[in-house]
Amino acid sequence: MSYNNFLQYKVKRLRLRLDPRNSNEEENKRNYEYAKMALGARKENLSEERAQEKEMFTRRGFFILAVIVVTFIFFGWALHLGKGDIVMEFVKMCLYTSLGAFGSYNLGKAKGKREVEENLEE
Repeated sequence: MSYNNFLQYKVKRLRLRLDPRNSNEEENKRNYEYAKMALGARKENLSEERAQEKEMFTRRGFFILAVIVVTFIFFGWALHLGKGDIVMEFVKMCLYTSLGAFGSYNLGKAKGKREVEENLEE
């Protein structure tokens, strides 16, 4: 079921609701059909969302893999030329950056938890 069908059904339902001749039983039938259409539209939307998340995860994985491969090619080239110091400096830089990012993330997370706990105590 597509969103266009869902919207057409909703317009039809509103027109029928405005008609005073309709009984309560017909209203219940329309509500049931509306619920079925809404669930179908939600199911379609969630399946599209999952597919998009999977595609983004795959792209991110390929990008990370490409960066790692290029980095190791650079390391091999530098070692081949006898420039091991460049490799060591690059590894140090990556290590310090990673530790700083990890520490900052955990510090911010802990600070957020403390603020939440303080707000709950007040």
